[in-house]
Amino acid sequence: MKLGWFILFLSMLADVAASLMAKQLDGLRRPFRMAAVIGLYALTMGLFTYCMKVLPIGPAFAIWSGVGMVLISVLSMVFYRQIPDGPAIVGMSLIVLGTVVLSTMSKMQVH
Repeated sequence: MKLGWFILFLSMLADVAASLMAKQLDGLRRPFRMAAVIGLYALTMGLFTYCMKVLPIGPAFAIWSGVGMVLISVLSMVFYRQIPDGPAIVGMSLIVLGTVVLSTMSKMQVH
């Protein structure tokens, strides 16, 4: 089970990297970068699919999407100077809170 959470974390990192790299695509003018984005998204889905064998899908997807969204938002501030406004910060805080509740209090089991 611990390996499943580690692989979920790797899947999140691949998703974040692909999303940040996709911002730099210029249509189809950068084929190598496009190939890297496609490869990272394929890796993301491959790793996430593996996780579904050993992790409950609800908490796993909530953690994957919630933490990934926050990581992308934070890294977008650093790399692209995209500063979230008040409502965005409140929304992200609620997603983080929901992720914490699901990951620490949920008793969902894998069948």
